[in-house]
Amino acid sequence: METLNIIECSPEKCKECYRCIRSCPVKCIKVADGGVEVLHELCIFCGECVIACSQGALTLKNSKKRVQRLANKKKNAIAILAPEHLAAFYPFGSTEIAAGLIKLGFDAVEGAILGEELVANEYMNILSQDDDFPIIRSTCPVVVNLIEKYFPDLIPYLAPIVSPMIAQGRLCKMLYGDVYTVYVTSCVAQKAEVADESVMDAIDAVITFSELKEMLDDIEVDLKSLSEAKLKSVEKVSRFDSLPGGLPRKFMMETSAINRNFKATRGVDGVQSLARALSLNEVQARFIDVLSCNGCINGPAMRNGLAKGRSLYTLKDQIQKNYRKEHRKIGWPSPSEIIPGLPKVSLRRTFTSKAIDLSFPSKEEIEKLMAEAEIFSPQDELNCGACGYRTCSENALAVYRGITNWDTCFPYQKKLMNRIKEDAKKMSMIDAVTGLLNHYGFNRTLEREVRRAQRYESQLSIIVFDIDRFKLINDTYGHLRGDEVLKAVAQILRKNLREADIAARQGGDEFAIILPQISKTETFAVAEKLRYRVEEFDFIFEGKRIPITLSIGVASLAGGIKEAPLLFDKADQAMYRAKKSGRNKTCIAKDI
Repeated sequence: METLNIIECSPEKCKECYRCIRSCPVKCIKVADGGVEVLHELCIFCGECVIACSQGALTLKNSKKRVQRLANKKKNAIAILAPEHLAAFYPFGSTEIAAGLIKLGFDAVEGAILGEELVANEYMNILSQDDDFPIIRSTCPVVVNLIEKYFPDLIPYLAPIVSPMIAQGRLCKMLYGDVYTVYVTSCVAQKAEVADESVMDAIDAVITFSELKEMLDDIEVDLKSLSEAKLKSVEKVSRFDSLPGGLPRKFMMETSAINRNFKATRGVDGVQSLARALSLNEVQARFIDVLSCNGCINGPAMRNGLAKGRSLYTLKDQIQKNYRKEHRKIGWPSPSEIIPGLPKVSLRRTFTSKAIDLSFPSKEEIEKLMAEAEIFSPQDELNCGACGYRTCSENALAVYRGITNWDTCFPYQKKLMNRIKEDAKKMSMIDAVTGLLNHYGFNRTLEREVRRAQRYESQLSIIVFDIDRFKLINDTYGHLRGDEVLKAVAQILRKNLREADIAARQGGDEFAIILPQISKTETFAVAEKLRYRVEEFDFIFEGKRIPITLSIGVASLAGGIKEAPLLFDKADQAMYRAKKSGRNKTCIAKDI
């Protein structure tokens, strides 16, 4: 029997976009290292995540090898085709597809109409009983999974009737004896349904239409050449009481806006609404038709398989065309002519709660978790849904349970990214030794300050200085001691400059300072103060005071000096004049 782990993830293909989480109606996808993981004990096997994954990281477990082994064994194997095959393989009909299955090694091919007729009749029988108890249709395995795992209080309302697939499988085993039965379908959840203990006697394996197409391609079968093949199978029948999926035709004929006996709902949200209504005793209908999607013709293996790109209207039209064509050619008998002669098939099953007792945190624990993503108040809760959860609180609950983490919170990740970018930007502009601006940072800042001074017609000056005989300090005491001198000079600058002043280490032992809104004369005074503070500072190495002095150049944005490069060049030239004239002094740049 097939394992319930029917959805697999390839970490190497996963791009961690989390689109699968957004598509999952029950949020059973766990964020794992390098990808995601489907928590099958929570999964309802709707297949939406497989459709959502554009990278092919999430795929259905392939059953081709297992089915091929069953078809090739000595024991006979029977293939059962779900009605949607007429659309999936259009324009090819049942004859060509069945012939292809015979080529694969199957001994006979059946449709599912008899199973659907039997199920429809059973629904009519159960609803004919004088009982006002609402009955929920139980043919959709996704709905059954959803109720058993998430709404166990609805289990008593589920019709205790098997799906048409199970009915047809049991019928085939009674008709053919000891055989393997393989169901070919568009429904992902049916791969898991056949493993349920209450029905696991009916079907031995399930494959999708896409898997069947791959198997036919593997042995190079051309369906065009198989139209006249002779088949060993039960005589075909036309529908009478049922619609696809085993729904009694009579129900649809009686459906109207004012009919209280029959109601239909679709999707997971529909089940949630139904559960709420039943708990409030607001449901008056005798029969509630619940499906995960708009019938198996709109199932995930159709939308993501052979029928991809075709509209629901087109698929329905193609089924009708194929059905009418085959009915005219063969002249199928009515089920009423066949069913009385069939063996008695058990059409009942049971349902059990499979709900998992998930932990719930306290309000304080949720608030603490949300604070990790910097969500501190209701105003911070964007509830954007980008993480896949409807609200930030639901995401925090999933984080608490270990199903996800804050990596999926895109607003929070954007905040972190912006901080990293800002930190990287700062790091690219900061000197690692002194913590001042570096050469790159100084040049960018000087350009900005020059433009600002020109815009507001304000003064701007700069100071450029070297530490005298710094190479001798490095050579004598080592570079670590030299770095200590650089750090000490940087600290003196911080203590003696205004907040508006901007200091930088240009490289080596050269520093520069931008002084906004200050004249050349005032800048000279600042330079002299800095020179004096450095000279009087006690630099003690190995118990000996080492004298440190500065050679300084000063320039201002005035006269012919209008651009940042020229301003710096003039201050630099003034500094070298100070060096040449004996060091430990300040020189002012000459005007142009």
